[in-house]
Amino acid sequence: MATPLKIEHRCAIKFCVNANMTPTDTLKFMQKGDSNVSRSLVFGWHKKFRDGLEDVSDRPRTGRPGRSEQDVRRIRDAISEDRRRSVARSVT
Repeated sequence: MATPLKIEHRCAIKFCVNANMTPTDTLKFMQKGDSNVSRSLVFGWHKKFRDGLEDVSDRPRTGRPGRSEQDVRRIRDAISEDRRRSVARSVT
């Protein structure tokens, strides 16, 4: 999930793209303010918006799923029943 500051940066970059500013001008514009943004971030997002991306939020990513409260509770209960039991053995 993108932080509010990241969203703000992306909105500023999108604004500059819509104003037909170059990536270099966008970087200079953002560095005049309080923004501490890298060249690669500005150029990357500038290209994405110029190529037609509309959404400033992150896309869902594949990868390891987060832990659910139910899984954590199940493991804690198993370990509290038998303190000699390891976490690796509790998952089965």
